[in-house]
Amino acid sequence: MCCYLDPCEAATTCGSCAECLVVNHGVQCSCPQSYIGNPLVACTKPPTRCNDSCTCDKSAGYCLISCSVNKECPCGQVCLKGFCSNTCSATNPCQTGQICLDGVCTSGCFKDSDCPNDQSCSENVCHNPCGIGHSPCGINAECRVSDHRAICLCPAGTRGDPTRSCKPFSCLKDEDCEGGKSCGSDNICRNPCLQGRPCGLNAQCKAENRRALCSCPPGFHGNPLVVCKPGTGDTCNRNPCGQNTRCKDVPGGYECSCAPGCSGDPYRGCVCQDRRVDDRCLNVKCGLNAICKPSGNSYQCLCPPEYPLGDPKNRC
Repeated sequence: MCCYLDPCEAATTCGSCAECLVVNHGVQCSCPQSYIGNPLVACTKPPTRCNDSCTCDKSAGYCLISCSVNKECPCGQVCLKGFCSNTCSATNPCQTGQICLDGVCTSGCFKDSDCPNDQSCSENVCHNPCGIGHSPCGINAECRVSDHRAICLCPAGTRGDPTRSCKPFSCLKDEDCEGGKSCGSDNICRNPCLQGRPCGLNAQCKAENRRALCSCPPGFHGNPLVVCKPGTGDTCNRNPCGQNTRCKDVPGGYECSCAPGCSGDPYRGCVCQDRRVDDRCLNVKCGLNAICKPSGNSYQCLCPPEYPLGDPKNRC
């Protein structure tokens, strides 16, 4: 009669640190509780993520167990530089954030995939690609990590090249601005009277419909887009406005407006629907409130229906 042999006593039956159990004359290998791995190859105790109750390996993000000799470490670990470290091999790899050097897992990396998804590998060390000294982003830009890579973004309310600089802006169009302000080329809402110099010398400016409206102040007269000069009088008699316009004497000067049905700059000339100014009328000065109308190879100054009386060469 042959003697009984325990198959679990063979050194190669199960992997290192695995538990062996004989079931129906066969062998069943399993990893102990809190261990992971292939029990036919090796079982390892996974490191614990850093928390407030442990000494932390910040480069890998795992807790460290202090030791002075190997027997103070759990199965599958050795004491290295005062701390327990998992052993490793080609069939028993290390955890993310660690690399296998000389058969022992140590903090480090060979490639980005050796690091957590929010870190990248540089000089065998996992680091935050958005961290101080590593971020590729520009001034005021946000840095976010995706798949081990730094992504630069301009935050809300700013625009520009996020790898260089993000500058704040308050508008993209006039409707984004409050009150009578308009959206400038630099995407900042401003009073149109404060953008450049919309009015002439001595003129006053009023924001209306998000545009600068210029006029001469009391005691001055002239073209408010050019210069307002001291003095008063019936300035409209001098017909100072552009073609197809209306002139109104106001204290200290005059105001020009386009005739009904016309549009444009009343101080330079307005274009009217159904009676558009062509080359024959461009340099013509008809009387006050009169309009210029091309006629053959020449032109005619006419009093319009709203001002039917008078001399169109002087005043309607």
